[in-house]
Amino acid sequence: MARVKREYFLSGSTYSQNKVGIKALFKKHKINWGGTMDFPMWKNDQMKVIAQFLRENDVTVGAKLIYEGEALTPFCQEFTKLLDALGAEYNDTEVQSTEEAEEELTKELDEQIKIWERVNRPNVEIMRKGTIHNGYRPVPEVFINAALNDYKEKRDAYLKKLMEELKKKM
Repeated sequence: MARVKREYFLSGSTYSQNKVGIKALFKKHKINWGGTMDFPMWKNDQMKVIAQFLRENDVTVGAKLIYEGEALTPFCQEFTKLLDALGAEYNDTEVQSTEEAEEELTKELDEQIKIWERVNRPNVEIMRKGTIHNGYRPVPEVFINAALNDYKEKRDAYLKKLMEELKKKM
């Protein structure tokens, strides 16, 4: 199924008058608050809605709601129907198949892993050499093995955390 990024544009007064109904729709579909006041966002495992507001003198004059998720979900259809009824304009800014999204996730994951490994992988060669000019003495193999085991455990934990974070982005 294709993933979509759809931007809805509302006037500030329309959003302000109907935000309770919009938030009720989020609640109905179990889309929970997951943002901050600076970055308003509602999300669940399958989708998210990000809000951007244009304000003048502390008055909301415009609102952009960005839906990211599967194109044909009941929520997407109901959300679009509600915002259409409120006179919102919208456009699909990005359509991506699940395969493309997974490929993008894999690339991002690989980049993050490479960076993490450069910083955290023990340099076994230097540990074994023990060059004196840089202050190292040869490290016993038992410590090298312990460092490698510790690294592997931390790497596995990092991978798990990274996968969870990247899946939330999707």
